[in-house]
Amino acid sequence: WYDAVRVKKERYHNNGPTYTWTLESMNVTKRLLAPGAPERIQIPVMLYTAESDNQVIPEAQEKFIARVAKGQRKVVAGAKHEIYRSPDEVFFPWWREILSFLG
Repeated sequence: WYDAVRVKKERYHNNGPTYTWTLESMNVTKRLLAPGAPERIQIPVMLYTAESDNQVIPEAQEKFIARVAKGQRKVVAGAKHEIYRSPDEVFFPWWREILSFLG
């Protein structure tokens, strides 16, 4: 259904990132990795990485989560950039894990 709506409505078509989006993502990465920033996070953090993501650099995620006291990073096998749009066999185990983490 979601894919059908995106195809039908031009305003929902996805394209590559804009220059502004790219600039903002680089700026927020600098802030997230600034000295002391991740270390100030005291709550548990679960960071999921899609196995076949062509838009996110996992090295930055690894650097960040390694500095969070209660941080954990997991790679979602078979997932692409938008994990929530994965096939059921990828999506539901990931979703159950999120609900368990939050519970």
